[in-house]
Amino acid sequence: MKTAGMRRSVAGLTMCVAGLAAAPAGAAAPPSVEGACELGGNAVFDHPVTNATRFNGGTFHSDDGLANCVGTLKVGGRSYGPRVWPVRATGRSTGNLSCAAGTLTGRATLLFLRPDGRPLRLSGSTIAFRARIVQHHVVAAGLIDFVGRPGSRAGGIYNFTPSASAIGGCFAAGDKRLPMTVRMSTLGSFTGLG
Repeated sequence: MKTAGMRRSVAGLTMCVAGLAAAPAGAAAPPSVEGACELGGNAVFDHPVTNATRFNGGTFHSDDGLANCVGTLKVGGRSYGPRVWPVRATGRSTGNLSCAAGTLTGRATLLFLRPDGRPLRLSGSTIAFRARIVQHHVVAAGLIDFVGRPGSRAGGIYNFTPSASAIGGCFAAGDKRLPMTVRMSTLGSFTGLG
């Protein structure tokens, strides 16, 4: 036979268990960044880029010392910055492309670094932002959008700095490797894909 005190204890225990079950796992807010980045490196394409439109893919890697972000990181409820952060950027996109125009989609990762080049860790986490990318290419430049979690975006421009041979290659056999610079800014606070 249950007493009133036992019924209250059982009811309290039931509410506690229900509360634990309803609490989302990993309820801490994911890392976010607010600021602007400049990324210098090279794009390497699967096929030479010419004046003929064709399906192509390209991979971008920033060069050490030529990629940084200026802004504030928010990790584990704390703000770090604003300051200059060294970063490493990689990306892969595919789509129909020529020297003159194209649209590509893919994925990119922005890894924040310590001054010695090793991955930055704050509050026990490596700080990296992953995003879907959409590129709208026109001649040697274009617009690029970075899409993270719902409502989280960054946008910018990219430029290729082709050599005279690469420009000539648009009219001939083409070139598979082009120096590339990306300048982007977050639109509010950016949170990457998981």
